[in-house]
Amino acid sequence: MTADEIAERLRPIIGLAHLHVPRGRRRLYLRALDLWTTYPKLGFVNALTAAMVEGTDVKLATFDSDFNALQGIDRWSP
Repeated sequence: MTADEIAERLRPIIGLAHLHVPRGRRRLYLRALDLWTTYPKLGFVNALTAAMVEGTDVKLATFDSDFNALQGIDRWSP
């Protein structure tokens, strides 16, 4: 399945009102799905990482240059 197909199936599940999702994480997971479908080469775990640091002052330490395509992510190589 493609990232788009997976995200299409997961979005309604994540949006279920009675699904227990830790506070503030529902929006984070939905943002990660958005990033992943826009940049499928990134992979979901990296998209989740990007969603976590997006809009913060956190500098992401990674050798993965795929993060360079994302606006608002400050990446450095250790």
